Amino acid sequence: MDDGHRKIWYSILTVVAVAAALGLFYWLTEPRQESSEGFLIRNTEVESCVI
Repeated sequence: MDDGHRKIWYSILTVVAVAAALGLFYWLTEPRQESSEGFLIRNTEVESCVI
């Protein structure tokens, strides 16, 4: 039983470590844009809406 728990913990830790490594890789390789606006703001044009 103890061996089964150990395998589960190793599996969980491996998945978390791989996810962290992939996130770090994505963060480091993502092209950066110099801007004073927020990161998620891509389009500054606003369409007018007539009600």
